[in-house]
Amino acid sequence: MTRKHIDSGTAIAVILLSILALFGGTWSARLRAAAEEQTWFVAFAGAGEYSGLTGPEEKADESLVEKRIEKSHHFLDSRAIPASWDSRFVEKSGTIRNQGDLSTCWAFASLSGLEAYLLPVEKEDFSVDHMITYCGFGERAKSGGTFAMALAYLTAWRGPVYEKEDPYNDGSSNPNAKVRYHLQEARLLNNDAAAVKEAVLHFGAVQSSMYADEGLLFTDASTNYFNATKDCYYYNGSEHTNHDVLIVGWDDNYSADNFAIKPPVDGAFLCQNSWGSEFGDGGYFYVSYADTRIIDFAMAYSRIDPLGVYDNIYQHDDLGWIAQMGFEEYSSWGANVFTAKRDELLQAAGFYAVMPETEYEIYVETWPDVYSFSERELVASGKLDYAGYYTIDFNHAVALAEGDKFAIIVKLTTKEKGNQLAAETEENGARAIVGAGQSYISADGDYWYDAASSLDCNLCLKGFTTGQ
Repeated sequence: MTRKHIDSGTAIAVILLSILALFGGTWSARLRAAAEEQTWFVAFAGAGEYSGLTGPEEKADESLVEKRIEKSHHFLDSRAIPASWDSRFVEKSGTIRNQGDLSTCWAFASLSGLEAYLLPVEKEDFSVDHMITYCGFGERAKSGGTFAMALAYLTAWRGPVYEKEDPYNDGSSNPNAKVRYHLQEARLLNNDAAAVKEAVLHFGAVQSSMYADEGLLFTDASTNYFNATKDCYYYNGSEHTNHDVLIVGWDDNYSADNFAIKPPVDGAFLCQNSWGSEFGDGGYFYVSYADTRIIDFAMAYSRIDPLGVYDNIYQHDDLGWIAQMGFEEYSSWGANVFTAKRDELLQAAGFYAVMPETEYEIYVETWPDVYSFSERELVASGKLDYAGYYTIDFNHAVALAEGDKFAIIVKLTTKEKGNQLAAETEENGARAIVGAGQSYISADGDYWYDAASSLDCNLCLKGFTTGQ
């Protein structure tokens, strides 16, 4: 682990790079998939100019949103979690697809999770080719990826786009494919089986990591861990995760006797794979609750907006959550400074909670004093139960005129000491565009330091606006 410190009197800023697990998997050659990556580093990132992305001008279809919510939630009048569930029975499971000889399971699982959220009202097939091309991580994206790479692409409004506009593995990409939805929230539910089940009920699916043994990767026949007759899998070892699937259901009473190795308990998650319909039971299989790697990482896509809820996005973090900044304390402050592209209303902020049970305060300051942010105005506060990416609407909109400098400021507080601020820096060859005067950090909200100058990082903190 590498750390950098800021000498600042009594305050010491720390940057800790997050572990980004590399989830890969292929068809006949799936063994090429990378194992979980655990490299820690601080790398140089060159200075660059801020670039705000503008979303399409289309407006949200509120009736479509209401229909989707009604259909998705009508069975949740009671919070009781049933003993078994299968999202296919409520038409919340999308197309079974085949990743072929590329290690792109992470992208298939991610986009299939978005598709499940939208079903049954909207049936979409999103382009994996576009995600791996424009996530910002270059050729690496074809040989394995992470949830953070998927979130970087989606939360930056670079996708999703339709599969038909950028077909999978056809040797070309379409930079002009049209973005169709905006991801505004994703929850990390690692190792919380009850939360995973509730998320499947609410949103249709949960993306999960697992370890797929070599026999399964090569043959799809029965192995030490996979029973091909029953289409079920149980791994009880300590290898790192190397594959991503989509959890679409469960059965508390699924017999332990079904597995190649008998687990200590009954029960299994129903998983949708990306190895074609020839694998398992039409592309689905069960993974034991006792599996040592299933839901080690688990992410639910929990808010997907139609275009036009917000018109524009302001951001400095094209590569998303790569690093964590903070002071090894219970709270950290962070701020991003932007310039308004037009007359508009600042409506919301997007940021990562890197730990569960994160309390937040969000402030806005126009024409800010970046050494103190002393004129900041509180616009939202609350608590987030789960780690993940969140968009928080303000208590009131803040009017901006074209050319106005404005700052979005957050204070994040957690139950345990740590480094609460997600940040972008260079990661495994992917070049972050980091510039001075964009992101700032503080231990107490009074004394601030430029994150780029001190730590070669930008803060993952976005702003969302609408036209006045």
